[in-house]
Amino acid sequence: MLFWLGILVVILTFVGIVKKYDAKTCLFVAGLVMCMAAGNPLTAVNTFTKLLTNSFLVPIIACSMGFACVISLTECDKHFSYFALRYLLKVKLLLVPMSVLLIWLFSNAINSPAGLAAAVAPIIVPVLMRAGIPPAMAAATVLLGTWGEFTSVSSGLAAVVGSYSGHDVPTLVLKALPASLTGLVVTLVVITLTAIWRKELYNGEKATKDEKSKADAVMAEVLAFKVNYLRALMPILPIVILLLGTDQIGWIYKFTVPQAMLICTALTLLVTWKSPFKAVNEFCQGMGTGFASIVALIAAAGVFTAGMTEVGLISSLIEAMKGSVDLAKVSASWATFLLAALSGSGDAATLAFNTAITPHAASFGLDSDLVGMTAYLGAALGRTLSPVAGVTLICAGVARVDSLELVKRTAPACVFTNIAAMIILSYVLQ
Repeated sequence: MLFWLGILVVILTFVGIVKKYDAKTCLFVAGLVMCMAAGNPLTAVNTFTKLLTNSFLVPIIACSMGFACVISLTECDKHFSYFALRYLLKVKLLLVPMSVLLIWLFSNAINSPAGLAAAVAPIIVPVLMRAGIPPAMAAATVLLGTWGEFTSVSSGLAAVVGSYSGHDVPTLVLKALPASLTGLVVTLVVITLTAIWRKELYNGEKATKDEKSKADAVMAEVLAFKVNYLRALMPILPIVILLLGTDQIGWIYKFTVPQAMLICTALTLLVTWKSPFKAVNEFCQGMGTGFASIVALIAAAGVFTAGMTEVGLISSLIEAMKGSVDLAKVSASWATFLLAALSGSGDAATLAFNTAITPHAASFGLDSDLVGMTAYLGAALGRTLSPVAGVTLICAGVARVDSLELVKRTAPACVFTNIAAMIILSYVLQ
């Protein structure tokens, strides 16, 4: 009886998430209901409070979000993006794939798809439209590149995966690097072929007079902007520090993510000479945002998993996956992909799978790091083809087109990239 009640609650939970109800509320309430049905309501409460004070995850997420806010306050992100955009303007015939690559690289430094799109899309989209690339394809290049968040060394979602094995995020990023780079190549090839098939590559004569006028103003601003190279370096400095300190490279001292973020925040203030009072306030606000949006979601997902455990769903899933390792591999990649595509929330899809299944990966003969990163990438790609995702709506709004038009252009690249990544993460590296 409890088992079937659990199935019903899980289905209703995902229906609620797909219908855009708050994911934290859906997951927490569902977990609480299942715990109460099993006669252990305090399990939900204890799990929630335990995850809210997780000494491994909370400092990583809070400090990363705090650093991101300081980078925005000091406009170092603007120097970084304008520096890169100058070179983008020189590759006219490759504007579509190069724009995707540029956003993919930006995602490593600005670990918020919606925030990145809001900052960069108003600059890049008009430039692409000036080159005769239709608005939908121009916006789709920005949207598609945001799956690069998967490779960020400051990712809170990757930190969740690492918490099960004890590995830090840079180690996980390097472990999944073959899949990341292969996926990037597949993405660039497929979006280029999509643009050729749709006849949406560079053609300056296609742009309207208004589009040319708006883009010319943007390009003039980009070219006239005086880039400070030290400021442009600041957004990617934590990435460099963390990667150089990994066990695989080991060129410098191995800093933790919070240490790197705090050090780079201090260096940013020295470079920009910004008021430390304003910066500290902004850093703390960023930490609060990270706690409210990410840590709370992780805790709610933990309650959901605890509820499934209490009603026997987790044990049943584990037994099923022990009987078919291929089921576990495919589920990690495509279950999260589909849930994120339907709900628009890659975070919720990732956490729902990684808190429920990934900790038990070793019991059915799989590497938990690779299973968790597979689920993370599947969700990131699924979110990238979701017409209801926040980042999709932002890009569509900038281009003034329907979000479905963007998805029509990103879908082939997302599907083929997920296939390639699944093969590498689940079969080649496992």
